[in-house]
Amino acid sequence: MFGDITDDDVSTILSSIEQSAKDTDGSVTIEVQNNANEHVTIELEGLSAADITNNLDSMFIIKD
Repeated sequence: MFGDITDDDVSTILSSIEQSAKDTDGSVTIEVQNNANEHVTIELEGLSAADITNNLDSMFIIKD
């Protein structure tokens, strides 16, 4: 979904995750979209939007 990604792209993706996190019946859904307007929706059961947005730095490890 993401080809050559820059640090700015990563910041945009993480911001998108924060903005799109929505609580739904004991889970959270987030939508991530790339520059080609492709998107994926992720549902995480047992977590809240606050769990996701408060812990993004420790949840996502980006490697080269």
